[in-house]
Amino acid sequence: MQKTKIALFVSTLMLPPMMAWAEEIQSQTEDFSDDVLVLDEVLVKESSFSQQIGTQRLTEKDIAAMPSTNGNITDLLKNNVNVRFSSAGDNSTSGGEIKPNEVSFHGEQYYNNNFIVNGMSNNDNINPAAASSRYADTAPAGRNAYDLPAGGTQSFWINSKLVKSIEVFDSNISAEHGRFMGGVIDVTLKDPDLEKHAGMVGYRVTSERLAKMHVDDNKRFEAATALNMQPKFTKQSFDLMLNQPLSDKAAIRFSYSRTASDIQYYHPTLQTYDMNRQLSGTGTFANIQRRSNENFMLNGIYLPDNGDLWRAAITYAPNKSKYYKQNVVNGAYTNVGGGFQFDLEWEKTFEKFKMKTKAGYKHSGNRIEHEEDHFYRYMAADYLDWMSQSGFAMFGGYGKNTSTTTDYLLKQKVELNEFDTGAISHHLKMGWEVKITQAENKRDNDTHSYYYKYANNVICNGAEQCIDYSQYAYNDQIFEARHKKVRDDAYAFFIEDRMNWKNLELITGLRADYNQFLGKLNFAHRLSASYDVFGDEKTRLFTGLNRYYANSMLTNKLRQGASDTLRVSRTLNEDGTLSEWGNAKYSYISRYDVSKLKNPYSDEIVGGIAQDIFGSLWTLKWVHRNSRKSFRSSYDVNDAGQSIRVYNNSGWSKSDSYSVEVEPKNSEHDFGIAKLKYTIGFSYQRSKRNYNYTETDDSTYEYMIYNDRLVPALGGAKPNDFANPWTVNATITTEFPKIRLTWGQSIRFVAGRKYIYTENGSGIQCNGSSTIAAYREACGDYVGQVQVYKDAYEGSHLLWDWKFSYQQPTIKGQYIQLDVDINNVLNRRAVAKSAGGNTVYKMGRNYYLGASYNW
Repeated sequence: MQKTKIALFVSTLMLPPMMAWAEEIQSQTEDFSDDVLVLDEVLVKESSFSQQIGTQRLTEKDIAAMPSTNGNITDLLKNNVNVRFSSAGDNSTSGGEIKPNEVSFHGEQYYNNNFIVNGMSNNDNINPAAASSRYADTAPAGRNAYDLPAGGTQSFWINSKLVKSIEVFDSNISAEHGRFMGGVIDVTLKDPDLEKHAGMVGYRVTSERLAKMHVDDNKRFEAATALNMQPKFTKQSFDLMLNQPLSDKAAIRFSYSRTASDIQYYHPTLQTYDMNRQLSGTGTFANIQRRSNENFMLNGIYLPDNGDLWRAAITYAPNKSKYYKQNVVNGAYTNVGGGFQFDLEWEKTFEKFKMKTKAGYKHSGNRIEHEEDHFYRYMAADYLDWMSQSGFAMFGGYGKNTSTTTDYLLKQKVELNEFDTGAISHHLKMGWEVKITQAENKRDNDTHSYYYKYANNVICNGAEQCIDYSQYAYNDQIFEARHKKVRDDAYAFFIEDRMNWKNLELITGLRADYNQFLGKLNFAHRLSASYDVFGDEKTRLFTGLNRYYANSMLTNKLRQGASDTLRVSRTLNEDGTLSEWGNAKYSYISRYDVSKLKNPYSDEIVGGIAQDIFGSLWTLKWVHRNSRKSFRSSYDVNDAGQSIRVYNNSGWSKSDSYSVEVEPKNSEHDFGIAKLKYTIGFSYQRSKRNYNYTETDDSTYEYMIYNDRLVPALGGAKPNDFANPWTVNATITTEFPKIRLTWGQSIRFVAGRKYIYTENGSGIQCNGSSTIAAYREACGDYVGQVQVYKDAYEGSHLLWDWKFSYQQPTIKGQYIQLDVDINNVLNRRAVAKSAGGNTVYKMGRNYYLGASYNW
């Protein structure tokens, strides 16, 4: 059976090029259709070849045919050979999650990409690297009172059904794009249709009943007593689209999309007192975790008689994730993200040039909303009706904590008509951008955490947080109201010239960026070239030399003071009364110094060859990235004796990526009964770095404990995620026009790897006899802080996804569309991560069923 599966996989990869070769032989006496020729002309004319080889373009038709899970933007990148996904995404234990997966390009950190929606940034740079916000886990942002709100790297979770096209840039990226070190994902949303009244209403569903979930500890999984253990879930999507022409020159379009998930959760040790005042019910008290994402979009298009083009769009895209603190009554909290965007675009064609102007406003952010404003850890008693664990009865939460970003954008791009200087033709474009940004973090009111102790002789006499002859709050941790603001205005200018001379094409570009947060002006060169060896577009060499500067990240500026806690306490007097609150002192004080930071950047070298073989374009590419001045930190003590975390630019990373991609030169092959489109790719990547971004950065440790031995800390280690060494990808779309059926296939083989990881946060203290017993022998005589590492691995796996779309006509051009997505068709038991005796697997075979009515 295993050999049969391997043979099937190999034959599937080999079939498209063979069919393409056969078609080319047949087509020697036939003409290609005009529409294919026009499309190719547009692609060649609008971008240079050396930049094309670093670009993945997905059209509306491509997107509709691709297998998908949650239908978000990064779902569409699974077959990009230059993209790496986290081992934490699409796992069997977390089937109810809807949050977009994170992606990495060429070994760069996942939060260093640039997401663009309708020409405006979709990056969430307030707290994108918060590990607890990336995927469902046991401790999402909000479990602790001091957590800074976090929603991931994308501020809007855009549904792919709203998308007209996507361009993904991974190398030789135009000077038009900046503020990234990884890749650029440029999303264009659908325009209104000027010609017809149209609409769509749709529904899509999956659940645990439509999925195979692979787990080792089935008893623990089925108990559902951790937020990321999700044996029972129901995930549903609703879609609505209305298109209305207003005239032959104007139209509007309204779209609404909602994805919602309900996930069963049980408190592991929460018990209640029955009528006989006996505790019962361990592991039976359930709540429903909820996830939701909504996209509202109203956009219009207008073509005045003078040939201009106007576009306007209003987007509202909120998302919510509701969690529960373990064993806490009224302990629910909700992470709310997303926001509102308005953008206006004007395109004007003059005699000598084209001009595009964009203006926009965006308000987005993340908010943590607790069910209660204060937290109470009572001592268990029958009059409280419940016990949480170990003699405690916990209740409440931490109020509301909000982080927001407000952007005002104005930018313009000018493209000159092609002109010549001697034998050299030029295509020059330039542009500028001004973005006014204010970010802020606000806790509306003080939030208290009260800790009680038993005292059967306590007399309250009206004292707060006291129960006569039973217990009283002896300690109060106060997280005070706060309002922190940061300006992050940014300015940019770019110029780029595409020059052609004989068989040589050369791109020279320069980009200047300034941001107020770091106060630095940076210049980034963009150089790339291609050479048509024989002048027939059959064999082309290409190269590139580029620099990319990172976007600013406001986390540590906004975090300043967020975890400062005022502690007060009181005692029981001899007569049973309580003393006044006193002994006030601050603890957990966090101080950050970012005053000496410079912008991190990545230098890139590109080289390769593209060869036309039997009507298919085979591209061999090498990309080297050398990133410098990345953020690292060390601890120091300021003049006031306070611990301070000083950020510096001593971080670095290096990566080399080698890829081979095969795709038809003429978009798709028409065999009469079927139309075939395919891409096949292979990539190998190796990378290392001297840091991993966490709040407990181990970058300054001199030693670490590995395999129970004290060894020097690593100067350059393999990344602990997004680092599978090689992948093989294939996308195959087969359309059967006569029976109105489309079959989309996505095939990915991902190689496994070994790496080391740490579970103990900020490490342990080696200090002789005071060292934790488990590490005393390894520490020996060494005194100092060390990090403890263990071995881990990701397994190799083959994932094969299908999507079937069938259209059944009804009346007057209307039709019903039925969709079935089958992910992991072979139901492979693929190891996502194995560490510390725990193994997590990718989701097994799972089905998404959808239907829509279109008119």
